[in-house]
Amino acid sequence: LEQAMAADPHVRELGQKLRRLRQTLNNLQLNPPADLSAPELRQERERLAKEADAVDSEFTAALSQLAAARSDLCVAEVDAADVARGLPPSTVLVEIVRNEVYDFQALRLRRARYFAFVVSRENEESPSIRLVDLGDASEIDELIGLYRDTVERALRSYTRTPAEDLPLAEADWIDALNGTSRSLYDRLIANIKHAAGDAQTWYLVPAGELYRLPFEALVDSDGSYFVETKRVAYLNSGRDLLRRAERRPTEGTVIFAGADFDLDPGEGARKRQEVLAGLEEDQLLALRGETSNDVRGMRWKHLDATLVEANEIDRLLADSGFGPVRVFLGAEALEDVLKRLSPPRILHL
Repeated sequence: LEQAMAADPHVRELGQKLRRLRQTLNNLQLNPPADLSAPELRQERERLAKEADAVDSEFTAALSQLAAARSDLCVAEVDAADVARGLPPSTVLVEIVRNEVYDFQALRLRRARYFAFVVSRENEESPSIRLVDLGDASEIDELIGLYRDTVERALRSYTRTPAEDLPLAEADWIDALNGTSRSLYDRLIANIKHAAGDAQTWYLVPAGELYRLPFEALVDSDGSYFVETKRVAYLNSGRDLLRRAERRPTEGTVIFAGADFDLDPGEGARKRQEVLAGLEEDQLLALRGETSNDVRGMRWKHLDATLVEANEIDRLLADSGFGPVRVFLGAEALEDVLKRLSPPRILHL
């Protein structure tokens, strides 16, 4: 992809535009402007998502044209059979899309809905592809907003609740959260499970507001978390399954915590060289995308409690089967360090 972007100015321009749109959308989701109401925020996210989808389609078409003209570039079309062959045993790809539905009788667009393409490998020749209608997108988005609001209210209340009242208050918070969680489980996971069969690992590609939802934390009618029965791995696209990176046995645990958001650039560069020099890994650094202008100048609170959490995880896992444990704290918790490491068995951020 980077070769293609370097070879063609039009492809490069579209690729950079797509990155900027996705970064702006992510920033809008993580740090919504205080002066936007909930409906205005949702409308802006939908506008950006629609624009990103249009640029993505144009970008894909430009890549296809470049592939036809330049056989020396590693740009190839991928179909469902290719993706299915990239699936490990007992896994399934769940790629979700958010689309408006055209009513051919009324000759107009209906409200957007979420759909899941569930791809599995039944044999080497042909994949199994099932389409699952997950329901009205606005209703699901509303439930996600309610779910996240409940979590945030519980976190705010936690700091104001006396210690002796915490057990009872925590039970109330869990009850309130589980109600919305079950509704989302029934709308999403329960519908997809029928098509996913017995697969133990779901490779999940979310869309829209579903990027803000932790699927593994949803609970079923019995109160069991989804993560207790299945593994969930998030992908940007089903194409990610086709990466042919060298596979190495994974071991140990790596922890990044308490990042120093106010690190001076000069000190950051010095610390980066110091930490990278001590790494034995010889991995290529991933290409960093452009930083959205919306992020520059923002202030981030220090996450002091993550330092306590990191030290506790280190203590618990150091002498276990998940060791050895490597911990990067404060000024050492750097993006370039993370990208240089070989994949551990457990990565805790």
